[in-house]
Order: sequence, then structure tokens, then C-alpha cells
Amino acid sequence: MTQFAETLFLLFQYAFDIEKILSPPKETCWDEVYRLAVKQGTVGPAFDGLQRLQKKGKIFGLNEDLYYIWMGQVIILEQEYELRQAVTNKILGIWKAADIGATVLKGASYASLYPSPSHRSSCDLDILPLKNWKQTNQLLKEAGYKVNDREKMHSHIDVDGVHVENHQFVCGTKGNKEGKRFDEHLKWLLQENKYQDFHQLFFLKHAQTHFLVEDGISLKHILDWAVLRKDQSAEFIKSVDNFGLRKFYIAVDNVTDYVMGIKKALTDPAKKMMDDIMADKIPPKTKMYRFHSHLRILRTIWKRRSLYPDFSDITALRQIWIYLFGYVTE
Repeated sequence: MTQFAETLFLLFQYAFDIEKILSPPKETCWDEVYRLAVKQGTVGPAFDGLQRLQKKGKIFGLNEDLYYIWMGQVIILEQEYELRQAVTNKILGIWKAADIGATVLKGASYASLYPSPSHRSSCDLDILPLKNWKQTNQLLKEAGYKVNDREKMHSHIDVDGVHVENHQFVCGTKGNKEGKRFDEHLKWLLQENKYQDFHQLFFLKHAQTHFLVEDGISLKHILDWAVLRKDQSAEFIKSVDNFGLRKFYIAVDNVTDYVMGIKKALTDPAKKMMDDIMADKIPPKTKMYRFHSHLRILRTIWKRRSLYPDFSDITALRQIWIYLFGYVTE
């Protein structure tokens, strides 16, 4: 692990109030630490740790210009957070008037558990209405918003500059009975008000999909798990096994312990996960035709096929079959 990475982990530990007596090395290259934080989507939490270290007099060699650049990025995060909060309240208000409740998903939900919620970066806003998905789209259309509801998974809406995904399903279900069973279980957890189990289980499945089917996960995902994993119920642990998440769960938990300074070493296959997180990856193109998007995912699954034995209960070939069958039947 590079010195830059170890310093970034130390910032996280101070940000999350994990007591430390360590200080960054006096010869720390802060430009590299900042670049790594940007790459991993963790500029905000890293800055929180930086400020705590400053108050303790443990920061050396930090250029003032870099400090203000860093602060400027955090201010942007805070502004984006306030906008997402306003959009969330607006959408929930429209639906509430029609007696439709909803749950906020993914990053916008996890942010509330961070020491500084507005410092957790998010690209968009994911919401799951608890009933009448088609009606929720219609209500937003009537409110003057353009709704693209051609996809079964979720519709797409631009609300005051925020990209909103209105979910019909919590996670992908096409061509996959197991996926449908998992989606039904998650919705049952919501009906039973078991929100902690819901968010923990959904995180694991969503992060596993990112890790194996897309282009990997980042340190932002690890920080999400650091705040989500508290108070795990026996029912949650049972669900981890029932839905084939045990291998991924053990690895991501080990990586989180390492990043947060709880454990000093990584065991296999967690080391593979950590190496993949820290590897340089070329981000996928954001604009492509739908067919090309499907083709990219299939190529990614094949490229990452060697990871499946360590992190999944199914093979890469089985994953490709599930995805292909879902594509031709959707």
C-alpha cells in the first residue's frame, strides 16, 4: 500500500472519530493524497479528517493553495447536498399528497449516517415509491417534469438539475428468479419497518454488482459500509447466506477494518478486493447506445471473471447467461 493511501486512510479514521495517536509523515505529498481522494470519491470525509488533524497540530507541509482548493470542493459538495435535499422533499411532498410513501436509496440515504452528511458525494438521487410506481411517474409529469419511463427498472427525471431515478424495483430482476426473490425480500423488509436490515442487505448486493458486473468499487463504498454495518441482526446474517453474499460480505468487512485502522493486515480474498479498489481504471463512456451499454457490461463480466470464485456463489458464465436472458426477454 502506498504512503498516500495510508495517509488517506488515516484521514478517514480521524473523520470517523476513531481515536488515533498517529500523525501523517512530515514528508507527506499532500497533492497525491488529494488526487487519490478525488479519484476515490472521498474528498469530503478526507477533508473532515484533515481539519481534525489540524486542530491537533498534526498536519505538516500542507500547501495553503491546496487547502483552499480542497475546501472549495467540499463547499461544492455541500451545495449539491442541499439541492438534493430540496429535490427529495419536493418529490416526497408531491407523492405524499397522493398518499404514496417512499424510501430514499443508496448514497443519499447512507449520507445521513456520516459524521458530516453533506460531505458524502453523490451523483444522483434514487427513490423507491412504496406503491403505485406508474402513478408516481404520472404525478411528476403533471407537476411539469419530463419523465423517461421506458425502462422497467426505474424511470429517469431531471428535477431542478438533479438526476432522479424513480425505482420500480430495488435492484435488477430481469431474467433472474433469484433477483426477483431478493427484490421481494427487500420490499418485505421495508413493509416490516426493518430499515437497518434493508439498507445493509441492499448495499451488499449493489456493491457486489458494481464489483463483479461493472467496473469495481471505490473507497467511497468502503466508507458507506463503515457507517452501515453497525448493529447487524441475526436475520440479516441469515439473509447474507440465503442470497449468496457471504463471500463478498467477509471480504468487504475485512477491507473496511483495514481502511479504518481496526486490523493491520488483509487476508485473501480481501487483498484482491483492496488491490482492485486501488488500481487505475479507465472509466466507462457515459454516453452510448443502449446495445453498446449491454455489450460493455458483458465484456466487463468476462474481463473480471477470475474474481467470481472468491466473491460470488455463481460463475461468470452463469452471470453472463442471466444477463443475456434478461436482455432478450425484457
